[in-house]
Amino acid sequence: MHPRGAPHLLDPSRLIASATQLYGQDRMDTLWGEMVPVPEDRLVVLHDGDEVRIGTRRLRAVDTPGHAVHHHAYHDPDAGLVFTGDVGGIRLERQPYVCAPTPPPDINLGAWRESIRRLRALKPAMLLPTHFGGVDDPEWHLDDLARRLDAWAAWTAEQASAGAGPAAMADALTRRATEDIIAATGSEAAARAYELAVPYPMMAAGLERWWKKHGSTTSGTTGAA
Repeated sequence: MHPRGAPHLLDPSRLIASATQLYGQDRMDTLWGEMVPVPEDRLVVLHDGDEVRIGTRRLRAVDTPGHAVHHHAYHDPDAGLVFTGDVGGIRLERQPYVCAPTPPPDINLGAWRESIRRLRALKPAMLLPTHFGGVDDPEWHLDDLARRLDAWAAWTAEQASAGAGPAAMADALTRRATEDIIAATGSEAAARAYELAVPYPMMAAGLERWWKKHGSTTSGTTGAA
């Protein structure tokens, strides 16, 4: 576990409180079940570049904030695999569209840009995001994710400058993302599936929070190669 995340596994009370604000008390048990502390003797804290062995395989921790401050990707250099976590985006059924999961509270698009550069520099043969299977076109995948983050950052700036509130931003993001997915995939069903996977009110809330904390001083692009 990342050193900044380890305390939350030893005592998940703050994590549970934060998740409850995000998902609502009535959904917590249905979504996650009971959350209990990890015994301290079962927790291994890894820093950037540290390796852990699993059988004959080795995984190297790669500090990759952006989606969350306590985020590691894990690189299997021998197999050319990178387990990206959510910083690697969400992609359904190899559709030509990669979504950036941006729920609150830790979104930082500047840090995410750097994390994409770090993933790209590993030159992986396959990316293994947290959800929905691996992808064997990592360069295209990371390029599309980078473009989406840049587009959503610019969109958030426009919405914030126009004085849009949370509800208006959520509605606008839903419309924009749906149009973009249909344009990319030609499928309304794909757009509906993405909306279930990454609920846009939650994504908009994260982007709005990022803008309030960082937007006025954040510049640059993700630099898709």
